[in-house]
Amino acid sequence: MNLLDVQNLSVGLRNATATAPIVEGLTLSLNRGHSLGIVGESGSGKSTAALSIMGLLRQNRQIETTGDISFQGRNLLEMSNRDLRSVQGSKIAMIFQDPASSLNPVMRVGDQIAECIRTHSRLSAKEIDQQVIDALRRVGMPDPPVTMRRYPHQLSGGQRQRILIAMAIALRPQLIIADEPTTALDLTIQAQILRLLKELTAEMGMSLLLITHDFGVVSEMTESLIVLYAGRIVESGETRTVLGRPAHPYTRALLKAHPSLDEKVADLEPIPGSPPSIRQRPSGCAFRLRCTQAKEICSTVQPELAMVDSDTHRAACHVVNSDGRRDRL
Repeated sequence: MNLLDVQNLSVGLRNATATAPIVEGLTLSLNRGHSLGIVGESGSGKSTAALSIMGLLRQNRQIETTGDISFQGRNLLEMSNRDLRSVQGSKIAMIFQDPASSLNPVMRVGDQIAECIRTHSRLSAKEIDQQVIDALRRVGMPDPPVTMRRYPHQLSGGQRQRILIAMAIALRPQLIIADEPTTALDLTIQAQILRLLKELTAEMGMSLLLITHDFGVVSEMTESLIVLYAGRIVESGETRTVLGRPAHPYTRALLKAHPSLDEKVADLEPIPGSPPSIRQRPSGCAFRLRCTQAKEICSTVQPELAMVDSDTHRAACHVVNSDGRRDRL
């Protein structure tokens, strides 16, 4: 049994007359100790999917969620609020992209980590303090007994991100969801945080669901990869396969727009246009208005995920044949 199974997850934003789709028909699975990346442009539905899996959208009455999110065989969408709270933080933990807004500015960082531990355990104050120190030591914070008494504004951006990671791993959860964990950091600190996250998940046997827009990050951090566009999966498979033999025009366009240190590229190729709004999704393939290889069928029929060149490599594209070759246009 997989640790996490998401089947046909759809998330929409309600208004008085209709529901606008944010995520449509998302299906994924993640085994224990494995890593999965979800990549796509801003507005593709990555963070919404992550928040839904974490159960952080269920209190929002404007959000409509359907499908199944099974964790250890239990459907999170059917859990009571009390049961879900027992899972959040202790079995599934999330690392948010902006530590400045995720940390309480008027609480010491040690108290914020301790609050998470206290919620899910009956340890004494002394035992909780020791767990806080252990968590800070694991993420490489200097002098943990001193650091735990500091406020967020007294720490650097990289240190604040390490505090969020310490909060996430404090109770040794089975699944870590990291939503753009290095977006606000410079490249040197990004590399340090990613290396730390990779080492911790391997050392503690945790599964990782990584949300990002950066192919360089997923190539380093994940074993499997999902590419989202306009809330739908357009390509999925092993990370090395998707990046090495991209099938969908959107995946190829993203890679051409991404700088590479391995290849000499004179100019990056930006993708023309912008992703469609959730209230103005085009018929057929949502990417067709930006695709240079769109056919007539692309405007009327939504392509389904189909095998490309292996059982695990799939793409949703009318232009891609079942053997992975492209039609001549």
